[in-house]
Amino acid sequence: MNPTEQQVPQPVEKVEKKPNFSLDYELLDQGNGQKLERFGNNIVMRPESETKGTWKVKEPWKLASCVINPSQSSFVVDFLPQFQKPWTTTFSCSVKDVQKTITFNLQSESSQHVGIFPEHAAQWSWIANRVSSRVAKNGSCSVLNLFGYTGAASLAAAAFGAEVCHIDSSSSALTQGKNNQASSGLEAASIRWLKDDVISFLEKEIRRKSVYDAIIMDPPAFGRGPDGETFNIKRDLETLITLASKVLSKQPAFLIFNQYPKNIDAESCEILLRSKFKNMQLSKHSLEIVETDSKRRLQCATAFILVPLKK
Repeated sequence: MNPTEQQVPQPVEKVEKKPNFSLDYELLDQGNGQKLERFGNNIVMRPESETKGTWKVKEPWKLASCVINPSQSSFVVDFLPQFQKPWTTTFSCSVKDVQKTITFNLQSESSQHVGIFPEHAAQWSWIANRVSSRVAKNGSCSVLNLFGYTGAASLAAAAFGAEVCHIDSSSSALTQGKNNQASSGLEAASIRWLKDDVISFLEKEIRRKSVYDAIIMDPPAFGRGPDGETFNIKRDLETLITLASKVLSKQPAFLIFNQYPKNIDAESCEILLRSKFKNMQLSKHSLEIVETDSKRRLQCATAFILVPLKK
């Protein structure tokens, strides 16, 4: 049967209560395809296709210390005189009276991205809570973070006891992730930072018969591996999910798949995830940011969270 012909059951509601967390970040304003955000000690104005409505304030760019605009080939980043260095922000999370703080070193050169996706903050907290519970119960928790970028999810998991394997094909992202680990005082945490193509890595892990208690996937629309491999989510979605299903433990802790609407439609992701992980309960969560001093929300993506079925 073609996966697109399968019937999709109704999603399950929230899996569990999120622990307390905070991110030194604010969505200050949005409008006309752009957003104004505070990341720690700097205010950034950058493109955002999902913005709704118009600006609350006139001339919002005058508040920014960094302005990012699209160009023909990439992005133009303009650091204004009021820009402060070093540029950092922090994420704090409390699980069972244990608090950890992660420091992110931020930067933007020729990209609209700065080093973290703030809409993921609640997810980092959920991961920390889930890992902590698994470690308390089983003594360990191995986590595979695919397309891991600069390592926010990896650091959140490792901070609460996970043994993390972090995969990304970008040398600069991996370097930034290692710097974040050092800045957070997590040098002793177990993270393997590996530069590899995700599909190739999964195929090698299957041959090695490696398995992981948890998998996090945050795939881009397109990507290029270190040896010239190409990733296209529309072409490779089924391959990615199928291979991931073969390296997930028979007694898994969780699996997360983040879907951005500009990359791939949610229905295709949900159908494939349900077909490949039939022994797991799936729930959908909006990855969104609430604007400061406003009820306006910026919905960025959908997170598919899978956990073992309750016996």
